[in-house]
Amino acid sequence: MTAAPMPQARVLGFDVEFLREMGFQWLNVIIMVGILAYLLYKPVKNYMRRRAERVSSQIGAAESANRDAAALKADYEAKLVGIEKERGDVLEAARAKAVERGEEIVKDARGEAEAIRSRARGEIDLEAKRVRDEMRTQLVELSAAMAGRLIRSSLSGDEQARLADEALAELRGAKWAE
Repeated sequence: MTAAPMPQARVLGFDVEFLREMGFQWLNVIIMVGILAYLLYKPVKNYMRRRAERVSSQIGAAESANRDAAALKADYEAKLVGIEKERGDVLEAARAKAVERGEEIVKDARGEAEAIRSRARGEIDLEAKRVRDEMRTQLVELSAAMAGRLIRSSLSGDEQARLADEALAELRGAKWAE
């Protein structure tokens, strides 16, 4: 037997068999892509559409939630401003009421002080009148005692009675300085 010639070694040989295998593989790939496209195109398309709608609705919900949150935040900030204003008004009213009450207390205290002064003046006047009356009484008694001694020593009994009557008449008609 003769030895068959050995084919020459090639890295990539484009012989008929290779080209035929390559053609079958491409035909298989095209058929598989066609079958997969026919079977999976609508489900994948529907899935992608639903997913896009779901993402879109989630984005819309998030935007709506952000708008609601911004509105709530603005509302709370407005309420805080209102509360701060109301707090300032309440404090101002309390200060005004405290000042008014303080003025009222001072006015009442001045009135009470004036009443005390008035009562004290009245008591002083009454005490002065009492002292004057007491002094008159003592002066009359002293005068009578002195006059009695003087009269006893120098006058007779009839003259003493007459002088006493005259003195009493003068005292009754005299006006005392008050």
